[in-house]
Amino acid sequence: MNDVNNCNHINNLYFKAFNEKDLDVLASQLYSPNVVLKDWIGEWVGRDNVLLENKKFFENEFTLTVENTIMGFDNDMHLVTAKNDIVIEIGGETINAVDEIVFEQNTSKIRSITAYKR
Repeated sequence: MNDVNNCNHINNLYFKAFNEKDLDVLASQLYSPNVVLKDWIGEWVGRDNVLLENKKFFENEFTLTVENTIMGFDNDMHLVTAKNDIVIEIGGETINAVDEIVFEQNTSKIRSITAYKR
């Protein structure tokens, strides 16, 4: 089932797991097998590759705060999306970014994450 409320719950779980550096939850509950992560550094395709990149990122001390979330539904694609305004504090730097998350239609697992600086 892919409704906006369920996807909002998954969205919140994603940021909780990310902040807790919980690779197990990301792997087993949140990422689809073919998840794609794109950001200003690169692109990673597939759950294993995305988890490896997460693991590298988690070696840093950071804080990630979600300032605002807008949930949406793409009528043409029949997909739920979440646009998250986030602030990342890492290595003495503050990064204002947007994480756009797309959820799989049947499972509501995360299909893609596109992050860009704002």
